[in-house]
Amino acid sequence: MNSTVFEPMDMTTAEALLKEAKEILDRLGLAFFLRHGTCLGAVRDQAFIPWDDDLDIGSVIGMHGLTEEIVEEAAIEFRNHGYSAEVIDSDLHMSVDLKKSGIQMDWTCYRIIDGNIYQWPVVKIPASLHENLKEIDFLGTKFMVPNPPEEYFRLKYGPDWMTPKQAGGFEQEILDLMAEGTDSDSDETSEILKLSTNRDAQSHTGSLKVVDSHGESVEGAEVTLAATTVLAGVDKARTDKDGFVYFSLPEEACYVVAVELDGRKEILYLEELEPGVGYLYQPDSDNPTGRTNALIANSQTDKRSNRQPIPPVQQTSANSGAIEITRVYVDMVADLFHYGHVNFLRQARLQGDFLLVGIHSDEAVMSYKRTPILSMAERIASVEGCRYVDEVVPNAPLEITSEWISQNKIDLIIHGDDVSPEVRDVWYGVPIEMGIYKSVGYTEGISTTELISRVKSAEIG
Repeated sequence: MNSTVFEPMDMTTAEALLKEAKEILDRLGLAFFLRHGTCLGAVRDQAFIPWDDDLDIGSVIGMHGLTEEIVEEAAIEFRNHGYSAEVIDSDLHMSVDLKKSGIQMDWTCYRIIDGNIYQWPVVKIPASLHENLKEIDFLGTKFMVPNPPEEYFRLKYGPDWMTPKQAGGFEQEILDLMAEGTDSDSDETSEILKLSTNRDAQSHTGSLKVVDSHGESVEGAEVTLAATTVLAGVDKARTDKDGFVYFSLPEEACYVVAVELDGRKEILYLEELEPGVGYLYQPDSDNPTGRTNALIANSQTDKRSNRQPIPPVQQTSANSGAIEITRVYVDMVADLFHYGHVNFLRQARLQGDFLLVGIHSDEAVMSYKRTPILSMAERIASVEGCRYVDEVVPNAPLEITSEWISQNKIDLIIHGDDVSPEVRDVWYGVPIEMGIYKSVGYTEGISTTELISRVKSAEIG
């Protein structure tokens, strides 16, 4: 995974998009309300919170005539207005992930469970607060908020919600509220995540290793784990003598992970984790808060087999303090992305701990073959959706230089064995001389050229 730090959104663009979203939903006759930081800023400050990084709006399925089918139809309408709109379904809600003009907007449509909805990460809020929404003035127009908003903020952020805080200021309060609202101490919730110091080979499918800033394993660090898509509660455990805790994730999703060591706690609010993978945590002194996807995936189970995870990466030495993460690099066109591409990326990912994929520009591809059918942006989007890929970089050069290798911290370069020796020696001469080039088998029976041929020969009718 590639760790990132939350950056504040452009407030002028955010205002325009929030108003546009209101116009779209109003035109469709759909009731929605401001929520999370967007709601807090609107009510308390009459402005966006300066450090907020996204827009948050919500609706409730089963209220005001909203159904799952209507949510899907509304997502299509957003796409018609230039948004990317991904609908993500879970036990607790349908989330419509909207992006436009560099702004993230989350429209979450909650399911009512025993009279409550569960807001991110999993904070219990009475559904009744959303039956008769309250109208407020914000950004020169009218918006709806939970009613009464003061009760909503108390439940969401705690009793000190009126006090402005810096980025990350409410994270611990929300984690505490999660524990209170989901009965996390019960046997039922603790049996879902199974977070423990001691590994149970029969039940644990993943692990987290905690190291300090020097790369040394930390014994006794407190790890907190909470699911955000199911009512799994909040589980805690301390790392063993080798720095590990063990768990079993119910599904691939976003989780909240908190790690406390040396008297400091970092709450990772948005970690994309999946079953069958071991992860590594290391604090970042330059970014002590506000990170996302900070955990490094260092082992992965092939979901199509019963193989055990690859053993976690180890330290290079007891004294170096460095963590030996093998960064694998491949470059590709990835036009009309197909299962041959996926198999190639799977083979490459198995060669190390992190897979970086470089995508060639349209101009680079046209210098030696036909014009790609998909643009570089479309090809990047396809590759980013592959579960074996950790990061994608655009405008990858055809000829790999030592500067490119150093810039991207590449340890190993992989290519299919279908490339001719002449081309290989020109484009990959530097990594070959460095001894960091390796070829893997080409997937027979499928290629972009063949797909084009199939389309041309297909009968339309």
